[in-house]
Amino acid sequence: MEAARLVASFRVFDGVRVHGIQPRGSPPADGLTVAVFGERRVKLLRLRVDAEDGGAVGVRLELEQRLPGFDHWVLDACFLEVDGLLAIGLGDNSVALWDLKDRVFVTRVNSPEKCLLYSMRMWGDSVQSLLVASGTILNEILIWKLVPETRSSSLLSSDELGATGVENREKQHSSGNKYMAVHIGRLKEHEGSIFRIAWSSDGSKFMSVSDDRSARMWMLSCKPQDLTNQAAKIDDVDIIPKLTLFGHSARIWDCCISDSIVITAGEDCTCCIWGMDGKLIKTFKEHIGRGLWRCLYDPSSLVLITAGFDSAIKVHHLCNSSFHDILEENVAPDGLKYDSEVFEISSPIVSGQHGALDSKSEYVRCLHFVQENVLYVATNNGYLHHAELSDTKDPRWTEVIQVTEKAPIICMDVMTGCSDISLDKEDIIALGDGRGNVTIVRLSSPSLLEPKMDLSFTWQAEKDRQLLGLYWCKSLECSHIFTADPRGTLKLWNIRNALFSNGHPITQEVSLVAMFESPFGARIMCLDVSLQDEILITGDKKVTSLPFLFIKHWQHMTAVRHNRRYLYVTVLKELMAFLVSQVFR
Repeated sequence: MEAARLVASFRVFDGVRVHGIQPRGSPPADGLTVAVFGERRVKLLRLRVDAEDGGAVGVRLELEQRLPGFDHWVLDACFLEVDGLLAIGLGDNSVALWDLKDRVFVTRVNSPEKCLLYSMRMWGDSVQSLLVASGTILNEILIWKLVPETRSSSLLSSDELGATGVENREKQHSSGNKYMAVHIGRLKEHEGSIFRIAWSSDGSKFMSVSDDRSARMWMLSCKPQDLTNQAAKIDDVDIIPKLTLFGHSARIWDCCISDSIVITAGEDCTCCIWGMDGKLIKTFKEHIGRGLWRCLYDPSSLVLITAGFDSAIKVHHLCNSSFHDILEENVAPDGLKYDSEVFEISSPIVSGQHGALDSKSEYVRCLHFVQENVLYVATNNGYLHHAELSDTKDPRWTEVIQVTEKAPIICMDVMTGCSDISLDKEDIIALGDGRGNVTIVRLSSPSLLEPKMDLSFTWQAEKDRQLLGLYWCKSLECSHIFTADPRGTLKLWNIRNALFSNGHPITQEVSLVAMFESPFGARIMCLDVSLQDEILITGDKKVTSLPFLFIKHWQHMTAVRHNRRYLYVTVLKELMAFLVSQVFR
């Protein structure tokens, strides 16, 4: 079995984490549609996989639809193929329905139970069959569904009908129906917040895992299809607790359920496989650090995938004689070792590291891509690594330098293609550590498998724990760099003499050119310079944009160590004069 290798990667959101991916049915010939959501955003993308010459695989990801932003976080998405809709579950315990053809919102139905949610999971292929399970931070699971208001009287109990009222009425569906939320049950057996919920494939049962270290299985007293019957009443529906599983020594983050087994993954770095009788069949304990974050199981292939906080992904094939009477009756592919780990994706930086992480553990602090296949990695123990990711089955890692043994690397920035003195084929990496030092590393031939370090030099930019930002600016080339402290002070350093030194660079060759101090005392997070307009613009942590006068002939600037208040007032006066001249031009 070959090791996994990166085929392609895509940026879906800017500055937003991807929280979930939901595929739409079986992949057709022209590609698979997937709903990708993160924070308050949802996008529909078309994934196409093409075979290329030489047996290579080409992967394309194309944007189909971009949904408008929501006012709450998206917790789940479910394609309702019968109605041609996408159901989006939101953090305020509501469900929005998006028409896939007309690209408009049909309605948004709010559950009358308002509570902060940690999890939500939906099941169904139509609005009529849709079941919603919401896990709250108050240790409760709320089961509810959407029903047309014209049918609400036949589905609601008398108490529920009075509680929901008409406040949940929304826009009309194309069929003319309006929808409202109907509660089926409230489950209070857990003693901790509900982190994850998973439905079975037929919607007859579901699993829940919690902060209380337990996993619980629940079963509906009737078939989900029966809830669409006109004669059905909520009073006749029971949610029956079937199993309570204790086997983890810490919080349980995720779960899967199939027809024959249940799988749980927890903070104790274990993945447990359970039979439907509640018996623990097998336990995997291979990830390190803060535990297992996600697990995924495919009953048709018996493949189990786990993902941990250690950034590793592990794949197992659950086919073994000990599972013969329990697992689905599938046969392992020829040549595949039963019950074996198939592959692992992990950085060699943490190789051999076991146990919980602490301040001295080795882990990734900063990442920076300079090409689609070249990555720089800075770590907690002061190492800079170069990773070459293309045309190999495994990433090739090269240790460039350990800049410090006593402090972690806090910040990193990379300048590529610098035109100063023909550095267009070199990378200049700036590293800031917890002692306030800045280290500049110059690499030649960075695209090769083993890049060569031409030089490195270090100077003290701030006191201990006071250096929080490093910023190259394209307009200033690579001979100048900014540093930032926690109080909103920027320093501009001239490193030209040290960077282009023929001999060994020394600290005295680095000079402080200018200092810019914010009156708001908030850390500077980003900046840019316009030499033509002589303005430095910065953005700080308090969402404040600050303009500074930036002299065009910045090569001749000297360090400003006094009268900072006067400098800032002068800057504002100069900027106001500039803005006025632009307005009345």
